[in-house]
Amino acid sequence: MHDLKTILAKFEEIVSPNSCNNLARKCGFVQRSTSQLQGYEFAQAMMIPNAFLEAENLNSLAVRMKTINKTCDLSAPALAQRINTKMAETFMRICFGKVLREIVKQANPYVKKR
Repeated sequence: MHDLKTILAKFEEIVSPNSCNNLARKCGFVQRSTSQLQGYEFAQAMMIPNAFLEAENLNSLAVRMKTINKTCDLSAPALAQRINTKMAETFMRICFGKVLREIVKQANPYVKKR
């Protein structure tokens, strides 16, 4: 459980809620300010493994997103529609890229900072 808290803290350091939500809007993944689903909980649920489940499914992802953001009450089919879009792909590619760059930078001090 301690490792999961460390991972969550590091994730929030690299991909802050505000920057993640702004990125989701830029990518077109989130289009309305009143949307139940915001970029941060989506990225966190998709990128950080659940320590208590052996296998993820759409229901477990929807529950995790609701745990992160109480106003996010998506069904598994609604989540599937969101995941299977070009905007979600673009958004997650950028998020994974940010995390990967940070990990490489920390592992190799000779990597140039941007």
